[in-house]
Amino acid sequence: GEIDRETYLSLKEDLAQCEGYLLPAFKAISRFKNVSDIKLSVSEFSRTSLEIEITLDNGIVVKPHEIFSEANFDLLVLILYMSLIKTASDKGQSNVLILDDVLQSVDSSIREKFILYYLRSKEFKGWQFIITCHDKLWLRELEEIMQNAGITQRKVISIDRWTMSDGPVLRSLDETIIDNSIHDAKKSFNTVQIASAAGLLLEKICNQMTQYMGSSIHRSIGDIYTLKPLLDSFRASAQNITDYPELNDCLQRVYD
Repeated sequence: GEIDRETYLSLKEDLAQCEGYLLPAFKAISRFKNVSDIKLSVSEFSRTSLEIEITLDNGIVVKPHEIFSEANFDLLVLILYMSLIKTASDKGQSNVLILDDVLQSVDSSIREKFILYYLRSKEFKGWQFIITCHDKLWLRELEEIMQNAGITQRKVISIDRWTMSDGPVLRSLDETIIDNSIHDAKKSFNTVQIASAAGLLLEKICNQMTQYMGSSIHRSIGDIYTLKPLLDSFRASAQNITDYPELNDCLQRVYD
């Protein structure tokens, strides 16, 4: 339907501000470099019509779908969304944003640039991001990117399963939280709670040790491993370590 003049002018102002965030971010992240301008416009007679025009270095003006690959088009739309959110935050919106598996259609180099050079840029300083990953390989890559970038204020939480009756079952992959859960369990004097918290910590230790030691382990569906195969793999590798005989004694006590 038709929109009033005041609303139209407000939208036009917001889109102009959004353009200032959009163009430099797209050029910094995308491999498509010969873009000199990106213009956003809204029709005076429609509430939902958004036009995007790309001006190339040679002066030709095109629509995004006429020149971009699917990956670059997806990246453009993602940065456009982020630019709109940033513009809204300048007007008082909270600096919290959920990114639900938004980087699945782009390659790893663009993913890394998006995290390192965009989400960590000064425009998003002080923001809180919740990033969901359905792909375990992308989750590991994201963790490595953040670790190498020195991003320490982060938490990794796994949704192990979900039921209609109980909802999501969450498991923290953050070592500090697991340690705190053991501390809380000890204070409760609840043997079941203590055993559960200790099992999660032991599972985390075995998982990390099998990775560091290059231990052999049979793959399971979804690459989800319970404590027993992880502990068996770690124990098999630890038997070759002769400098620390107490390690095998400790493992034997765990089995006993």
